[in-house]
Amino acid sequence: MPTQNTQANKKALRTAMRQARKERPKDPSSTRKKATVADDRSFGLAEDLTAALLAAGEPLSAKQLETLFADRYGKKELRAALTELQKKYHTGALVLNKTASGYVFHITGSYAAKVRRMAEDAPPRYSRALMETLAIIAYKQPITKSEIEDLRGVTLSGNIMRTLQEHEWIKIVGHKQVPGRPAVWGTTGAFLDSFNLQKLSELPPLPAAPPAKEPLRQPVAKANNDKLEERAKKPNDPQVKEEEPSLSSA
Repeated sequence: MPTQNTQANKKALRTAMRQARKERPKDPSSTRKKATVADDRSFGLAEDLTAALLAAGEPLSAKQLETLFADRYGKKELRAALTELQKKYHTGALVLNKTASGYVFHITGSYAAKVRRMAEDAPPRYSRALMETLAIIAYKQPITKSEIEDLRGVTLSGNIMRTLQEHEWIKIVGHKQVPGRPAVWGTTGAFLDSFNLQKLSELPPLPAAPPAKEPLRQPVAKANNDKLEERAKKPNDPQVKEEEPSLSSA
C-alpha cells in the first residue's frame, strides 16, 4: 500500500507534467499549416463571391449571398469577406458598390467609354426634360404631376412619365387627399441601384438659390411721365401751357 508521501509525490508529478504541456512551445509547422488552411478558405470565399456577383449581373443582397453559400460559409465570415472585397475593388476598372438592393460590380467612368464601344446597341440618350422631371420627383417626392408642371413651368409630356416607368425609376406611391385624388409619384429601388445609391439621403445637395436681384431702376419713360404729371399740378409753371377755351360763333 503506497504511503502518504508517495501519493503526494505522484500528485506533484502529475501537476508538473500538466504545466509542462501548457508551456511546451508549439510546433511552428503546425501553426503555419493552420494559417495556410485559413488563408485558403478566405481566398476561396472571396473567389466564390466574386464569381457569383459577376455572374448575377444585378445587385445581390447579403441575405441572398448567405442563402447561396449557406452550406459552406457562415454569415459573419461572408459579411467580413464582402467588406474585404469592397476594399480590394475600391479603385481601378472594376469597383464593388453597395446599392439599395445589394452588392454589384460596376465599371468606373474612366473606362465606361472604352467598354461602350463593344456594345452592339448605342447607349440611350435622355432628354433634358426627362432628366429634369426625374430630378424633381427624386428631390420633391411625393409629388403630383400638376406640381411637377408648376415647378417646370411647362406641360408634362405623357411620354416622359411612361419612359420613367418603363425604366422602373418611378412609381405611384399614393394619392393626394384633394378633390380628384391625383396620383403622387416617388422613386423606386431600381432608381437607387441605377444611380449607385443606397438611400435618398445620398443624393447630392441642391445648389444654393441665387441671391435676390435688386429692383430695376425706374424706366426713363415712366420718370418722364411722372414729371409731366407734376407739371400738370402746377398751373403757374411757365413750361405748362393751359389750353384756352374756344368760343363758339354766334
